[in-house]
Amino acid sequence: MNVVHLSFTDIAGGAARAAWRVHQSLDHVGINSAMFVGSAYSHGSDVTQYCPSADFASGLRRRARRAVLRRDHKALMFRPAGSEPYWDDRTTNGSEVGVLAPAADVYHIHQITDFVDYAALPILSARAPIVWTLHETTPFTGGCPYSYECVGFTRQCGGCPQLGSSDERDLSHAVWRRKQRHYSRIAPTRMHVVGPSQWIAEQARRSTLLSRFPVSVIPYALDTEVFRPMREARRLLDAFGVPPSARIVLFVAEHTNYLRKGFTLLDSALGRLKDISDVALISLGRGEKPTLQSALPYIHLGSLTEDRMMAAVYSMADVFVIPSLEDNLPNTVLESMACGTPVVGFRVGGIPDMVREGENGLLAPRGDIAGLASAIETLLTDESRRACMGAAGRRIAEREYTYRVQAERYSSLYRSLLGDTAAGVPKETAERF
Repeated sequence: MNVVHLSFTDIAGGAARAAWRVHQSLDHVGINSAMFVGSAYSHGSDVTQYCPSADFASGLRRRARRAVLRRDHKALMFRPAGSEPYWDDRTTNGSEVGVLAPAADVYHIHQITDFVDYAALPILSARAPIVWTLHETTPFTGGCPYSYECVGFTRQCGGCPQLGSSDERDLSHAVWRRKQRHYSRIAPTRMHVVGPSQWIAEQARRSTLLSRFPVSVIPYALDTEVFRPMREARRLLDAFGVPPSARIVLFVAEHTNYLRKGFTLLDSALGRLKDISDVALISLGRGEKPTLQSALPYIHLGSLTEDRMMAAVYSMADVFVIPSLEDNLPNTVLESMACGTPVVGFRVGGIPDMVREGENGLLAPRGDIAGLASAIETLLTDESRRACMGAAGRRIAEREYTYRVQAERYSSLYRSLLGDTAAGVPKETAERF
């Protein structure tokens, strides 16, 4: 069986890393896997970077699409700081990616924003069945990667709060309508949606765009031989100017300045730790060092991409805190668990799928700063409980989130999907292309 994964990139970013891990895991069950990406960074022989057609007509079409997108996206220029990108269904590539993608028995789609135009999806589905893993909500919204309290995706979007719009025919509605048109050209037997978390799977089922397709839950996975406890990593604290005896709180986010990731809430919670000494904060992520109002020693390590170094940082921490206000199934939580570090966070999205209350971490209600502070303080002051929770997290990771477990689940899904479509593409679908 040949599976081709489509992703905006291979290893840069949380969603890409999750896609890469699916790709890597399939070797465990004998599936031939390759990636087709917009930007390649791994330089692997099994990764192919999309190269747009170089002929004059194709270049002219790309320039025309770019002009239209620039015109339609003027409203995005005035969004507040800390907002996440708002993704259109269109790209300058048009439907060409669907034509140039390598042949496959199954196309596995991941995060394709700014790479695969949704007009290419019916073309791909006509060539082979599609499995689509949802790394955020963009595939079933009018463009937002996370909708917060908005339920416009259960209707037709429009009047989008993330656009500051009251117009029911705004950009979000236009994107929603185009997606609906493209999805309607895909038979339900030709696409299967996968939610890494129970939360995002349920959101997809509620959506008007994806509810006609079958939805399953297959969690993320990671290499538990790489992400493992490294107690010797505590010695690295000296190099950062932090005493090895300090109690370390760790914050990790791909983009630390996104409001959804909750750094300011963590800052407020840390400010409530009045009676604990020798506490330091370490953060990882792209962008400038976030401003910390709390009077704690604080080190920002920037962006790390090497897995073993990441594992060392998780291992040197006493508590990993994820104060996200909404999230799918964050890789960071799995990485922390696999490294034997207990987790504190809010009870949102897919975080409770991984953090079992009182077993491998503690959770507070969404946005409850006092509850978050109490959970951090509880673990920082109880070394024995930290150790028990860290060990439990490691056991859960080894039992439920390994490459082999993930690969077997996807293998079963691929084979089921191919069995359902063994008769081939419906004639009326094939004739459209």
